[in-house]
Amino acid sequence: MATCAHTTTLSASAIMKAAWASYRDLFGSQRFDRKAFSNCLWAAWNEAKADVETAARIAEAKAANTARRAADPVAAAIEDQIASLAYLPAHMSVQRRVAELRRSAA
Repeated sequence: MATCAHTTTLSASAIMKAAWASYRDLFGSQRFDRKAFSNCLWAAWNEAKADVETAARIAEAKAANTARRAADPVAAAIEDQIASLAYLPAHMSVQRRVAELRRSAA
């Protein structure tokens, strides 16, 4: 099993299965081409590494957001209200309500 810099384990089996699936999609029942399969394997490996890195970035962002929200619960409540403004009816002014919320926070 290969590992990435984020100490998250990559599944060699899953990477190989993805490479074979990609190869079969592209080349079907044609005669086996080692170079083409190596390209599919390279692409599957890079996609798996990118998925791990993305998951690590998302986890870091969630942890930072949770810490920030815990440090200032009033700002977190106002952010939640601003986020819920996306669901206002069309006849209501979102910008006016956002301005009111920001003034009340200041």
